[in-house]
Amino acid sequence: MIKFLRNLAYSVLGILVCLVLFKTQLPNTTKENTEIRTEIITVEHGYGYQILIGKKLLVKQQFIPAINGEVAFQTRNDAKKIADLVKCKLINRLNPEVSLKELVNLNIQTWKCQPDIWF
Repeated sequence: MIKFLRNLAYSVLGILVCLVLFKTQLPNTTKENTEIRTEIITVEHGYGYQILIGKKLLVKQQFIPAINGEVAFQTRNDAKKIADLVKCKLINRLNPEVSLKELVNLNIQTWKCQPDIWF
């Protein structure tokens, strides 16, 4: 009987050790923690975007990338197009930089219309 109890205790202990080792080896990979998502944000003079992985902020872009100056996106749709492009690049493990050519290809307005002032 003592031999049986000792073997049972060793078996339970072995199972617990395996469970602890298995749990610490694997990161928590629930969909909520690994999902890459975009959010369009309102900024001064227009829109920007954020890219999050789970609840962690990865990118906060308040201005149109790849152009000189601090120019916000003029429409939510323009911000969404670029946010989706960057998200796609991140998912595919590509460099998330946005080029001027990509802005042109996606028809992103890169300047703010201002009325001409004639003197």
